[in-house]
Amino acid sequence: MALSYEWQRRLERWKSSMRGLVGGGGGSHQPRPQICPACGALVGISATRCHVCGTSLRFSLAAFSKKFSGVFGEHEAPVTTVLLIANVVMLGVSWMALAATGGGGGLSILWGLGGAGQYRLGMSIPLPYLLAGHDWWRVVTAMFLHGGLIHIGFNMMALLQFGPAIEELYGSARYLFIYVFTGAFGFLVSATFGNFSLGASGALLGLVGVMLAVTTKRGGTQMHELRSRLISSVVILFVLGFMRMGMDNYAHGAGLAAGFVLGKIFADRQPMNVSERRSAYALGWLAGLVVVASFALMIRHYRDPLPGESAQSSPAAGKSALLYSQHKAPIVDPHSIVVVSLHSPREKVWGELLDINPSGVTLRGIDLNSFDHFIRQINEPEGERIGFPTIFFPMNRVERVSLDEPTGSIPSMNELFARKIGRSLTEYLSQFA
Repeated sequence: MALSYEWQRRLERWKSSMRGLVGGGGGSHQPRPQICPACGALVGISATRCHVCGTSLRFSLAAFSKKFSGVFGEHEAPVTTVLLIANVVMLGVSWMALAATGGGGGLSILWGLGGAGQYRLGMSIPLPYLLAGHDWWRVVTAMFLHGGLIHIGFNMMALLQFGPAIEELYGSARYLFIYVFTGAFGFLVSATFGNFSLGASGALLGLVGVMLAVTTKRGGTQMHELRSRLISSVVILFVLGFMRMGMDNYAHGAGLAAGFVLGKIFADRQPMNVSERRSAYALGWLAGLVVVASFALMIRHYRDPLPGESAQSSPAAGKSALLYSQHKAPIVDPHSIVVVSLHSPREKVWGELLDINPSGVTLRGIDLNSFDHFIRQINEPEGERIGFPTIFFPMNRVERVSLDEPTGSIPSMNELFARKIGRSLTEYLSQFA
C-alpha cells in the first residue's frame, strides 16, 4: 500500500536529517545558503562560521541541536515525540522484565507492572537508601516507567495535550530542561518523604505549573479561563491522591511547584538573541545528557543483587536492606507474623513474612477477609494439609507492614488462629517446610 504524501514528505525529511547528522551529502540537491542556528542570520554556502555572531555551523550546541531536531520535523514538537516514544518503549521493557520472572500474564499489563523488574529499571525509592546506593539516577529514570497501560495512557494523553504547546512556546531545548528538571525534582521530594514511585506525572505537573505561571503573566479572558480549568484539574488530581488511588501527591506537588517557578523565571517566548539561544541550548543538552547518563547507570546496575538478596556478597545491598527495614517496618524480621496493608485496591493480608526489600514484600498468607473461611477449611477432614499461598506484592502497592500484635483487649490474628486450630501459625506452617 502506497504511503500518503504527508508520510512520504516526512520520511524524506528524516532521511535528509539523518544524512546531515552523519555529515553526508547523499543527494543531487543544489547547495543553498545556510541559516545560522544561533542568531538566524543568512550565511554563505561554504561558510563554517557565522559572520554575525561567530557561532560554528558544524561543531556547536546550536548546530547539533538544529540537526537533531530535524530528525523529527522542523515544526512538529520533536522533544515531545521523543518523550512519547521513550515512555512507550520503556513500558514494553517493563512488561518483558516482568514476563522474564514468570509474571505479566492476564490483565497485569493494565495496572500490574511492578516488582523487581521496575526496581531494576530505575523506579524512585526512599531517600535513605537512594543515597546509600548512590542511585541518584533513579529520580530521572523513574519518569519513564509506568505501572501499566492505564497509567501510561492517561499520562501520554496529558503529554500530547500540553507538550507541543509548551515546546512551541519555549523552544525544544528549554522544554526538555523543564520536563526533566521538574520530573526529577518531584521524585526527589517524593523520595524524601519515603515513597516508592514511578511515572511521568511529576514532569507533566511541571508542565501544568509552567502553564499556570504563563497565565499569571498574561491577561485576558482566555488566560483566566485556562487558569481556572488548570486549577480545577489539579485539585481533582490531588483529591484522588488523598483518596489513596495510587497517586504520588508529593511528586505531583513538587513537580507543579518547580514548573511554576521555572515559568516565572523563563521568558514565555522563544529565545530571541544569540545569548538566549546559547543558554537555551546549554540547558537542553544538559538535560539530555543527564537522561542518557541515568539510563547508562541503570543498565550498568541492572544485574545488581536486590537489597537483602545478597547482603554478604554485596555490602551496599545489605546496608540498603537494613535502611529499608528501619524505614518501612522498623522491627519486622523475616518469619515474623505480620499484617500487610495495601492500596489500589485497599486490602489487608495476614501471614508469615518471607522477604521485604525495595522491590516488594513476599509472605505466606491470606486476605484477612477470608480468615474465617480458611479456618473452616482447615477444621474439615483432611484440612490439616491446606497451606498458605506464597504471595508477592510490589512496593508501589504496600502502605504499611506491621507486626501482628494484640491491641488492648483485642487479640492478635495469630492468637485467634491458635485458639481455633490449637497451634500458632508458625507451628502450623512448619509442617510444610
